Amino acid sequence: MPRKVIIGKLPVDVEIYTSPFCPFSENAEKLVREVSKKFGKKVNIKKIDITKKTGQKLARNLGIISTPTIMVERDVRFTGIPRKMFLESAIKHVLKEVKKTKM
Repeated sequence: MPRKVIIGKLPVDVEIYTSPFCPFSENAEKLVREVSKKFGKKVNIKKIDITKKTGQKLARNLGIISTPTIMVERDVRFTGIPRKMFLESAIKHVLKEVKKTKM
């Protein structure tokens, strides 16, 4: 379920929740890095390892129970590896919201 997040700043945070034991985390990270190149400095990538104490706490607070999970500004969540067009669309949507708040 989307969480209410105050959107209004750049860069947009894209968080990748990963685990070294997950066979899909590496491909999810590659996808996020590939898509983020299209947006340049408007996107900030954060990789969170849920096997580390801080990653576990953050994942627990957000209700993340599987990896990989990708979140765009903690508003749009993908569990698993989304299609490239869906991730791009989510980032574009958040960027539009940022633009609206600046007007």
